[in-house]
Amino acid sequence: MPGADWESPDSYHDAVMKAFLRTLVLVAAACLLVSQAEAQQWRGRDHGQGPKGPPPQQYRGGPPPGGGGMSYEQRERMRQDMSSARRGYRDGGPPPGYDPRRPPQRPMAPAERDRLRQDIQNANRDFERRR
Repeated sequence: MPGADWESPDSYHDAVMKAFLRTLVLVAAACLLVSQAEAQQWRGRDHGQGPKGPPPQQYRGGPPPGGGGMSYEQRERMRQDMSSARRGYRDGGPPPGYDPRRPPQRPMAPAERDRLRQDIQNANRDFERRR
């Protein structure tokens, strides 16, 4: 081939391979440097080097400006309700879904229980076929 920089097809492939490997090494080095910079940025924040300025404002008296969210009183009331509900159930109280006005559940006959179990198994099998 007149004017070519290589003498044979093998030298052409060698040149292409060398160029590819050089590019690959450069990309790998760039990725390594970027990942180390990212890791160092986050590592610095873990040691107390957070964003400069005062901490974000905590809303105590009412809802945040703009009308969204719960007020401090609503959060406190919900916190007390949740802790009392947990404490009651742990201390032998009724389960969380218990309603004293609801009539007690009647015992199920063995034949009805078997029929219900069979219906559920059939529904599960049909569901698996439809997937």
